[in-house]
Amino acid sequence: MLAQRATQAPDGAAHPSVVVPDVVSAMGQIAAAILDRVRAHSETTVIGITGSAGKTTTKDLLKSILEPEGPTVAPQGSYNGEVGVPLTIFTAELQTRYLVVEMGADAPGNIRDLAQMVRPDIGAVLMVGSAHAGKFGGADKIAAVKAELVEEIGADGAWCSTATTPRSPPWHSPPRLRSPGSAKPPVSPRRTRPPRESASTRPSRIRCAR
Repeated sequence: MLAQRATQAPDGAAHPSVVVPDVVSAMGQIAAAILDRVRAHSETTVIGITGSAGKTTTKDLLKSILEPEGPTVAPQGSYNGEVGVPLTIFTAELQTRYLVVEMGADAPGNIRDLAQMVRPDIGAVLMVGSAHAGKFGGADKIAAVKAELVEEIGADGAWCSTATTPRSPPWHSPPRLRSPGSAKPPVSPRRTRPPRESASTRPSRIRCAR
């Protein structure tokens, strides 16, 4: 058990614990170390998801898609913060092939901290809305917070976003869509029927590019 101070039972016996200056910070450091071990053992792809809405639904859909392809770990419920993300990583095993991480924010810098903890290979920004504009100080501030995920993805990674994201940095640069470190994409796309409209007649709602 992690604790910020030693505690005792009523009979005076010390509770077994590891005393640390900051429990939440320690959880994040332990989670990052666990993920390093998982990655050293397996070809693990980490997918980070953020956005003003739809994160949990997208996480659940991704998990159902990826599970047939290999061992997949995703958060329970809406575990998407500085405690929930480490708790998700704690459930990963060495054989984990896909780790889906939902990232929420209460303040600027939160998503950057989570992204630095998990170092995602792929990022998805679902939308930038105004649901918490008052809390963050405006829609532009929300966009900057969501951009923290994009900024933490390396040059060999990939990210995509919906058409509702802003055009300001880093959104003005072309999104990258590829499978990092693998000869094939995580899930092979399958077309079961012809599209109703051609790409030239229907605008795309997803901004992804190689």
